[in-house]
Amino acid sequence: MPTGSLNPDEVRIIESGNVYYRRPSALNRPTDAGTPLHSSFQHGGYVDNESVSISPDISIESVMKWQSKMAVKVYVSEIGLQVNFTMNQVNRENFGLWLFGQEWENAPNGESHLAVPSNVTIGDLERELVIEFTDDQDDTTRFYFTRGVVTDREELTLGKTDVKLGVTYMVLDAGNDLMFDVWSTNDDLYSA
Repeated sequence: MPTGSLNPDEVRIIESGNVYYRRPSALNRPTDAGTPLHSSFQHGGYVDNESVSISPDISIESVMKWQSKMAVKVYVSEIGLQVNFTMNQVNRENFGLWLFGQEWENAPNGESHLAVPSNVTIGDLERELVIEFTDDQDDTTRFYFTRGVVTDREELTLGKTDVKLGVTYMVLDAGNDLMFDVWSTNDDLYSA
């Protein structure tokens, strides 16, 4: 007899969520889905309606031998995880995250400017990231990524209805863990 069944409670609708980020810190890391985040996290503001996606990836390499045209073994050569989202709120922090992790500076004349050096380092790009949402069953889920960098930026879109700052965040190894508390939820469907 097969396991599982049709269960409408397992069909979830996520109407709203939030994106948060900050420069790396060993302090005040989120450990569950319900505790409020520390004030050092920057709220990403409004994001495109369907722009948050989390994509796992795995690369398998084949071991070929002279006597066979088929692989005799395979091994995992690389695993990865990317998060894509598009911010619609333009402010100092979001624009800085989109543009190589740089920070705005205030000029003496009252204007602000963003000077992007040609020698941007990984340290400029690294961020912690939190994706958090509540579904139609009032269950809160939080994805927390301890280490990652923004590796790709969509072109800056200046539209009549909004501005789009689209980024791709690549998760980095955090001590042999792909993620830290990656799927923290109060949803009882995941309880053993």
